[in-house]
Amino acid sequence: MKFRVARAEFLDAVLKMQKTVGSKSSMPVLEGILLSAEQGLLTLSSYNLEMGMKKEIYASCEQEGDIVINARLLAEILRKLRGIDVEIECDDRLVCHIKSGEAVFDIMGMQASDFPEMPSLTDGENLILKGEDFVEMVKGTIFAVSQIEGTRPILTGINISVKDGVLQFVAIDGYRLAIRRKNINIENNTEFIVSGKALNEVVKLIDENTENIEIKVGKRLILFKIDGYVFISRLLEG
Repeated sequence: MKFRVARAEFLDAVLKMQKTVGSKSSMPVLEGILLSAEQGLLTLSSYNLEMGMKKEIYASCEQEGDIVINARLLAEILRKLRGIDVEIECDDRLVCHIKSGEAVFDIMGMQASDFPEMPSLTDGENLILKGEDFVEMVKGTIFAVSQIEGTRPILTGINISVKDGVLQFVAIDGYRLAIRRKNINIENNTEFIVSGKALNEVVKLIDENTENIEIKVGKRLILFKIDGYVFISRLLEG
């Protein structure tokens, strides 16, 4: 496996995807990011069994392949590099040579085959919301989300519903209740509960340049498409 990619774009993707990487997991591979290189494309994937993220960026690929690299270590190395591009080459022993300018790092990778398959979502309700509206609704309710799962983990999420053209977010922790409503141009009606932790990460992907975000809601999963990032999370049931 051997590819070359723009350092700044690569680092930005790694930093954003770190939030959906497992921490202190019994499966070390979950603490890494799966890098899949093919002709002209590098796909980054992170997944902690609750939330996952994917991002595709342009890359010059000399040899196709897959490898998992510890996300924290990869981010630290990319921050120290000063070159415009980064070249990564991995051999059969999983040794990864990371080179940029005069700097060279050698680190151990992990088998891509050990990385769990991220769930996919093909069927479900489709919603398109303005990025600024979504951020406003989340920030207006997330303070009332319970921080402790306890016996009612459903309270760690926000109830999102669309009915008769009204988008509604509701959060409650047993002491506080927060409700935000907004009129939107969506005809279909739906209702689901997303964890506050997942919504926090979704909001971080939205910036002032984000016009719309695409949402697909299934029976057990929800998928967000934001500026080239695909974010997937389990829904809360109850």
